[in-house]
This record gives sequence, structure tokens and C-alpha cells, in this order.
Amino acid sequence: MKKLLLCLMLAGMFSAQAQSTAFAEKGNYITLGYGFPNLYKGILRNAYSTSSFVSGNESYSYSTSGAGPLFLKYEYGIADHIGIGLVLGYYSAGVQQTYNYTEQNYNPQTGATTTSNFKDVSKMDIVNSSLGLRFNYHFGSKEKLDPYIGFAAGYSYTKVTLSFSSNNPDHTQGSVSAVSPIPIYLGLTFGMRYYLSQNVGLYGEFGLDKWAVLQLGLAFKFQ
Repeated sequence: MKKLLLCLMLAGMFSAQAQSTAFAEKGNYITLGYGFPNLYKGILRNAYSTSSFVSGNESYSYSTSGAGPLFLKYEYGIADHIGIGLVLGYYSAGVQQTYNYTEQNYNPQTGATTTSNFKDVSKMDIVNSSLGLRFNYHFGSKEKLDPYIGFAAGYSYTKVTLSFSSNNPDHTQGSVSAVSPIPIYLGLTFGMRYYLSQNVGLYGEFGLDKWAVLQLGLAFKFQ
């Protein structure tokens, strides 16, 4: 009986040692996610949502567009609870104003009046991309569940383009662009990964990263 108990204890010890955790030293981890909300798109939508109107032979309408923020992150485990890596980010946002109107032109030679329909389109487009270093501290010990807190800092490139187009031959068309003078990227989030299989899982992060407060996506690990 004593020998049997001793064997069971040793088997349990070896089993506990063999059980892997969701995050480990020398592991490679990749996440691909989408952030919510797109703050700049939301600001533009709220600013122009009540500005559309129709009056007589003219009308103004506004529409917003945007994508992201999108995140691609790579992490390498330098210790049992510490990982460092890179994070790529991208988002876009824009607003378009469309002005439809009619003009009447009088021809003094023929005495005729003609009516022409025109459309002026003004756009503002914002595109941002960033590259940063990220530090994560993992404090879980489960095989499938991996909670962590992370901080990222790096370079951010933001380009704003204003453009104008029209089918009115009397109007000048063109565009102008400017780059943000503050090229700084920062992110601070609390995250959780849950692995559905040995190498593939889901992840979510809550905090502030590229002005999104929530991220959801896929997680991959290679150990």
C-alpha cells in the first residue's frame, strides 16, 4: 500500500510539472485584433450628423467613413511572466460634404435661360499608422487562460488630407495634406487570452490603445 501511495504521489508531481501554462518563457505569441470604437470617426459623425439640410435648389449632406483601429502584435517570452515584442497599428477616418445646387445662366444674345446642376464635394481624410515596443506582464498560471497587463510606446504617423472636387468648370479643384507634429504612440491595456486549442485562441484587451478602449481578435502561440 505504501509503495502504491508513493507511486501515485510521484505520478502527480510529474503530471503537475508537465502541465504547461498559457504563457511561458521562450514562447512566441501573435495576436490580430480590431479595436472599438473608432474615436475619430465618432467625433466626425457627431460633429456633422445634424448639419445636412435641403433648401430650395440646394442641399448639403454629410457622410463619415473609417476603418480600424487594427492591431498586429508579436510577443516573445523572456521569462515565465514577462514578454516583450512589437505592435503595429492602423486606423482611418474621414468626412465628406456634398453640396448639390443649380445655377441659372442667361444668354443675352439669344435671350434664353439655361439651368445647370452642379455638385461640389469636400473631403477630410485622416490616416494613422504606428509601430511600437510592447511590454507585457503575465500573472496567470492556467493552461488555457492567460491574463496580462501591457504597456506600449513608439512612433505614430498621422496624415490629414483636405480635398475638393466639382463638376462646375468655374471652381478650382485640388487637395492639400499635413502631417501631425506629435509622432508619439502610447498604449496601456489589460488583456486576456483564452486558447481553444494548443496553438489557437481568442483575446481581448481593455484600456486605451490608438484611442480605442476595447480590442477583440485571434491569438496564436508557438512554443
